[in-house]
Amino acid sequence: MGEKIRDIGEFNISGERIQIELNDGYSKQHSKYDIHIQSNSVQYNLTNSDFIKLAATIINAREHLIALKKMGEEDNER
Repeated sequence: MGEKIRDIGEFNISGERIQIELNDGYSKQHSKYDIHIQSNSVQYNLTNSDFIKLAATIINAREHLIALKKMGEEDNER
């Protein structure tokens, strides 16, 4: 695996700390960077392009969830 460049962020899920790290890519021909999403029990490795796709999917899902909740609130007001 490539060398760690820096921490990107961290968050908690069910009390477990999850860290996101930016690393040099394992193979420069494949990806300049690798992103590691990891905790004490699991590590998930992504290329930088796969990480961007994952982040966009999560943001899109959040927006859809917010919209669905608003629709539910409007239905309850009727």
